[in-house]
Amino acid sequence: MRSSRLSLFLLCVVLGSLMISISSKSIDKSKGKGSNPSDSALRLNPKKIASNPYPFPYSWNDLRKFLFYAYASFCFDNLKDWSCFWCLSKNVTGQYPDVNVSVPPVVVDVVLESDGLFGTYGYTGASVEAIVIAFRGSSSVDNWIHDLEFWLVDYPAISGAMVHYGFLDSYTAIQSTLMASLKKLRALHPQLPIMISGHSLGAAQSVFAAVDLALNGFTNIKLVNFGQPRVGNAVFAAAVEKLVTQHYRVVNMFDTVPHFPFQLIGYEHHSQEIWFQHNGYQFKVCNASIGEDPSCSDSLAPWQYVPGDHTLYLAINQNLQDSHGCGKPPSS
Repeated sequence: MRSSRLSLFLLCVVLGSLMISISSKSIDKSKGKGSNPSDSALRLNPKKIASNPYPFPYSWNDLRKFLFYAYASFCFDNLKDWSCFWCLSKNVTGQYPDVNVSVPPVVVDVVLESDGLFGTYGYTGASVEAIVIAFRGSSSVDNWIHDLEFWLVDYPAISGAMVHYGFLDSYTAIQSTLMASLKKLRALHPQLPIMISGHSLGAAQSVFAAVDLALNGFTNIKLVNFGQPRVGNAVFAAAVEKLVTQHYRVVNMFDTVPHFPFQLIGYEHHSQEIWFQHNGYQFKVCNASIGEDPSCSDSLAPWQYVPGDHTLYLAINQNLQDSHGCGKPPSS
């Protein structure tokens, strides 16, 4: 069993590396005089951007609230008192004058932090608008190890559902702490919806949190994730759609991460995809009835994937955080 898992792991690493290599080469070839290869608009014809035939309850600014809550989970300094870089929208508007988003401050209840074995990090709290849960993406070797533990295992609470072993393992490490906090916050704020968000690995953990809460009787759950990898099989994806009140996953242009792990080994996305096709401002609302809409990011060929698009959601460069106490644990 271990040898077969190792063989599968090595195969996926080789294929993933090949895709990223081909993608990088295609960007190099597209460089022209005076062009900016980091601008994904150069790789997409804006005339082909489709209208939005499906209803969607959020504006571009609404999505940025979810994004800033997700990015705040990357901050190890000044998160508890909500003074971190992403916590204060004025920090971002100073870098991006066109950003005019007021993010309600969160009174943080619990910082969700597991030991080094799992490296899970996030927080719970409440604003005047919502109870908030957010999870951080990969930022350590331990996180990457869990990202790569991609074999499917049973999800005990749902018959037939199978999920990513590493993602589930990292969520389970903070599950009891999160549930205790949410019971307290729900008692204090029974009228508020529950906003859940995450980026990358954090997006995967957010899915487990949303399903877990729904299975434990919580309602009015609003899940909006960014750069989410596939989390489980088709049965699990269908359960997300059935149990979670709102379930959106935002994909930025040619981001590589949402296309992993592969469908060919049993993974499927849940709906509903929101695909930003051009400059991080224009988006397409994809078909709500299928998780993998072939007219959205699933239409991309592997050689079109661009790893750099993973940190440019909603036209905000996530790397701004590196010099502001966010991104990596203090001990790293």
